Amino acid sequence: MAPAKKSVQSWIQDYPNVFSYDGSVLFCSVCEKVVQCTKKFQVDQHDIHKDVKLTIGT
Repeated sequence: MAPAKKSVQSWIQDYPNVFSYDGSVLFCSVCEKVVQCTKKFQVDQHDIHKDVKLTIGT
């Protein structure tokens, strides 16, 4: 079952200009890949990726 649109939008607020979500697909603009997410921790784990860290400045 797909996550609720509102939930995913709130999950990606901490990562401006990194993720985009169209209601069914979460896309990482840094990696240029679709990120599977049914839980928030999956978004956070993707943040571990070195390029994403460099982009958001953490």
